[in-house]
Amino acid sequence: MNFYIVDDDRLFSQKLKKDIKSYFNNTDDLNITILNESFEKILDVKVIDVIFLDIDLNTSYTGLNLAQYVQRNFPTAILIFISNHEEFVFSALSYNIFQFIRKSNYDNDLNTVLSQLKQHLLENNKKIIIQQNGRKTSIQMNDIKFIMVIGHDLFLKTINNDYTIVSSLKKFMEQINNINFIQIQKNVVINFNYAKEVKTTKVILVDNQEFNVGRIYKQNLIKQYEEFLLK
Repeated sequence: MNFYIVDDDRLFSQKLKKDIKSYFNNTDDLNITILNESFEKILDVKVIDVIFLDIDLNTSYTGLNLAQYVQRNFPTAILIFISNHEEFVFSALSYNIFQFIRKSNYDNDLNTVLSQLKQHLLENNKKIIIQQNGRKTSIQMNDIKFIMVIGHDLFLKTINNDYTIVSSLKKFMEQINNINFIQIQKNVVINFNYAKEVKTTKVILVDNQEFNVGRIYKQNLIKQYEEFLLK
């Protein structure tokens, strides 16, 4: 898991990092990176799972600017705003944030947020084991952008890699059992986390790849997408 703390307050950042490590002390693969300056370095990051972002950075790169970048390029990243100014909570509501930590109420807010975050990660960051060319690989379900049937195989497009496995679409969907995935054609399933635009006739992903929606899938698509947005 790749956590980022982006805040120009060095002392606060170190305390937050220490508290996160203490709370997630049983997580072996936890990496926490702090950015206190040169915030443009976030543009070079390849994977963000969780980001704690100061909404009022004292720099030309505001927290809101960086939040827009993160949400555009890392659709599954969990965004948590932090601030000294409680009134910024209202500005944050226009973003798809997970939570908001008020520095003035740090202890109470942090306990609540970390508890919710841990539960969310347990529920949503499940892994599956696939077999490609006789070799087994573990991948996170949330890394899968879309699934496509090609002949008797399944093509899995993930954030960093492509996989081709021998399986039926029905069997694979039963294996993952995840409501974020929706079938839009006889041979295509997309992950709502990577959908930029969903219409009855087509779906556009964040990388601008487009898929047409089959006639029999239109009604269920819109219904399930509304449920996804409300969860």
